[in-house]
Amino acid sequence: MKTRGVLSFAAIVVCAASCGTPQASNASPVADAAVAAPTSAAAPSAEAPVGETKPNVPEPATHAERAKVEVPIAPVAPRRLTPRKPPTMPPSLDPALTIEHQRLEGLPNDVVGFAPYSNGRWLVASGGARASVWLVAPAGIVHAEPRVFASGLDHPSAIVADGGRIFVLQRGELTELVDRDGDDVADDYRVVAELAGREFSKPRDLAVDRGLFAATFDTDGSSLAVVGSLTDGRTTIHDLRGARKARVAPGFDGAFLVLSDADEAGNRVHWIGTVPERTWSSQLFQATPDSAVLARTESTDASAGYLIAWEHRQLARVAVQSSPSGCDVTLQYAGSIDSDAKFCAATVGGEFAFLDAAASNLAIVRPTPGVSAVRGTRSFANGIELQLSEPLANDQGWEREYWAVVENDGVRWPDWVSVADDRRSVFLANEPGVPDGAQCKAYMLGDFDHSLWFNPLSIRRVRTQVGAELLRFERRPMPTGIRNALSEAEHAGGWRLLFDGVSTAGWRNYGKDGPVEGWAAENGELVRVGDGGDLVTEEEFASFELELDWRIGSGGNSGILFHVVDGFDAVWRTGPEMQILDNQEHPDGQNSLTSAGSNYALNAPEFDDTRPIGAWNHVNLLVDGAHVEHWLNGEKQCEYELWSDDWRARVAASKFAAMPDYGLAKTGRIALQNHGDRVRFKNVKVRPIAR
Repeated sequence: MKTRGVLSFAAIVVCAASCGTPQASNASPVADAAVAAPTSAAAPSAEAPVGETKPNVPEPATHAERAKVEVPIAPVAPRRLTPRKPPTMPPSLDPALTIEHQRLEGLPNDVVGFAPYSNGRWLVASGGARASVWLVAPAGIVHAEPRVFASGLDHPSAIVADGGRIFVLQRGELTELVDRDGDDVADDYRVVAELAGREFSKPRDLAVDRGLFAATFDTDGSSLAVVGSLTDGRTTIHDLRGARKARVAPGFDGAFLVLSDADEAGNRVHWIGTVPERTWSSQLFQATPDSAVLARTESTDASAGYLIAWEHRQLARVAVQSSPSGCDVTLQYAGSIDSDAKFCAATVGGEFAFLDAAASNLAIVRPTPGVSAVRGTRSFANGIELQLSEPLANDQGWEREYWAVVENDGVRWPDWVSVADDRRSVFLANEPGVPDGAQCKAYMLGDFDHSLWFNPLSIRRVRTQVGAELLRFERRPMPTGIRNALSEAEHAGGWRLLFDGVSTAGWRNYGKDGPVEGWAAENGELVRVGDGGDLVTEEEFASFELELDWRIGSGGNSGILFHVVDGFDAVWRTGPEMQILDNQEHPDGQNSLTSAGSNYALNAPEFDDTRPIGAWNHVNLLVDGAHVEHWLNGEKQCEYELWSDDWRARVAASKFAAMPDYGLAKTGRIALQNHGDRVRFKNVKVRPIAR
């Protein structure tokens, strides 16, 4: 038997109800190895083929007719199952981020900024006249005592390290601090740019990137920014139009991102550079009450990613992505942090460090290896592409119900979804794309343990190129082999597929010939799409191991039955059932005997091991002679011995007591129940067991 492990896929699922209350049967008892045809006083002549439905046998009962039948159920006090594990609460911080805290000791109280240095050490600038830059290491590191790196600075406001060079923004100038002899003391104070004038008397923040610098300044009730060259000192001035306490970080392609404090409409972001035609400004989607700091954590030639920390201890990601018509701006709140953020500095490897107001608690935020996050978005004429830091699981994300897109007029699903070959980007088709200047949010639905961070992405297109048209994304179908495929080990172990992912070959409606009705292959899934009855395999199985994944809509009900015999009005007349159910919303979830994973009405699970609605549930059903085991999401639900005294007693005390042929066959078909709810199956495979 294969090792059972919990799937890492998280999507949206619900299951459908099991067989309803059955009608009484006139069928005769089942023989040892096979089941005879149903018999009654009104049965037709013996010339009718054995196992064939007789002309006078009624058509399968409707769900309403089944529900009216009064048949006793097992005398067990109904109880609702509880989860095996306590409900998972959303973490306070995106699991894709990890925080490490360090202590800095012996620093002055008037810290204005800090920057990474070497060997785990930091440069910390103090403010005021005759100010200094201190070289300090976190507590516990050798030479942790602060020492003066530079002194005699005039009201510095920010310090930046870039490619081994150190820059300080102080009153009247941008200064480079040069340590020529490597003794960790600045020998030269080189003026990079003179910034004289009243408008530059209150420096605020500094960023340096690729031979350019950007500095922000507080003015009377507003802010301005300067972008200039580190080599010739030439500058471009940008009026930030009412922005307050503006912070700046590098962007891409010679541009910088500025974040200003919130007004009643929220924080604003400004894109500035040496080319005025490429500048723009936009609201950051919603108001936040406090000042914020930001740093760039990654960049390419056409995109940049940032982390923003607010003084009220909230963290967010922001991404800016170039597009033919301008830029796409994405914001996602990443949760809460346990200290205030007053100063920040980007470090190597995508890390983000911030320092509290007391300049004693240093927090370093770094990516969690192997945990995916949305790095940014890209607009197309017919939708948006989400770019991920880690690949999705092999068949994850293809269902349109896995995603929700919220526009100003409400919630809707994507029209369709396409996942890239490397599984690091997902396209959500959403005509007519993301509106200019409007807010759009995208959600990835699923459980908190296995999906992307649940907070929505706020996406905005900023159009700067008049007349430029967005590209259309060409739909890419799911490649073959993504789902419904066997590994080499499974081939060698005797497994084979019962569903090929593209057709209903190998299946038929129970009690009917001809094309399958009510079921269809959609996007690599076997889906109940309408009326047509239950679905059964063409082949019969005695001992076997079955694996599959299921998901279903809210309040839904379905089931997996085995040893189903032809010639009856319903599959549940003869076949035991592993229940599929939304335990929370369907009435059968009130009783453990009829909850998901149960041997329907006979053997109950101890816990509720279903995943949240929207997630796929993984089944392993073992039938080995008389021994049967039900497994759901890696947990055993129940086991029983067919035809044993215990089994016969349970049947006699249940509604199946009125069905003399129930569960007696030693071989038969595998059935998927059509209970009127939209249920989906994938990766349906079987391993026959020779006895």
